[in-house]
Amino acid sequence: MQEQIPRKSIWPRVALVSLCLFLFLAIGLLGHLNAAPYAYPLGSFFHIDQGESLRSVARRLEETGYIGNSWLLSLAVRVRGLDRSLIPGDYVFTKRLGTLGIATRITRGDFGVDRAKVTIPEGSTVKEVSDILQRQLPAFSARSFVAVAQSKEGYLFPDTYFFTQFDSEESILSRMRDNFDVQIAPYKIAIASSGYSLPDIITLASLVEKEGNDDESRALIAGILRKRLSLGIPLQVDAVFGYILGKTSDQLTQADLQIDSPYNTYRYKGLPEGPIANPGLAAIRAVLFPKESPYLYYLADKHGKTYYAVDLEGHRLNRAKHLN
Repeated sequence: MQEQIPRKSIWPRVALVSLCLFLFLAIGLLGHLNAAPYAYPLGSFFHIDQGESLRSVARRLEETGYIGNSWLLSLAVRVRGLDRSLIPGDYVFTKRLGTLGIATRITRGDFGVDRAKVTIPEGSTVKEVSDILQRQLPAFSARSFVAVAQSKEGYLFPDTYFFTQFDSEESILSRMRDNFDVQIAPYKIAIASSGYSLPDIITLASLVEKEGNDDESRALIAGILRKRLSLGIPLQVDAVFGYILGKTSDQLTQADLQIDSPYNTYRYKGLPEGPIANPGLAAIRAVLFPKESPYLYYLADKHGKTYYAVDLEGHRLNRAKHLN
């Protein structure tokens, strides 16, 4: 009987071919990720909006010629686990970058230009915001900003921003207004069920921001102001005179309390005409989730400590004891 020669297995060859094919595809993919399109828009700005999705950013990068394939950019970002880490702002590309390079920059916030760190405190007015921006940005026009931003009082979210010398007054305003929308989005249900419109909530929050000093006082004051509104009692908030006259509580005269202004909460019942400042989230939350109490009056001494009273007699006693 003739001896049979064993057949060689084909699987090693299949594995080798598969490996070669994988390497070929990987090298090709890497080449695409590192390659920049021919018509690259060097020196122009690319803006990423606050809260914009990776899919939207990738699509616009492809449409404007920065990358050749939006899917590859999305893949490059997601593989690194950074799909929720896009940094909003204006990016400038002064040299041709591949998809990987762009993915790295937009997830690190590498804008390609010097940025000024600008912090807007809670309770700042539009005028105060413009003054802060003018100190930080040499080319910024406070007058132009106030002209376009005054009607947005209350809706410029106080936060820390990074702006460049190329940002226009309109783009800065848009960034701050967009940030407001993003920050209050989680409270849409609470706003809808509060019994107040959004403008009323923001107006009330601006009063609470100026009158309260901490979370506890803000929640109590919000409860008191909401109670006075429901009872038809004038709010009598001194902070409005800082907005109307630039005066603090201890500078007010009896004549000041009678000034004819839609912001005067001594002369007119209900909320003032609009916000007197740009409130932070803590003040907005206080209005949405106020603390109930028996109080109808409150005042703060020169150290910022707040005292409460159930009735006018108790309020007068607090004034005599803590303000004199």
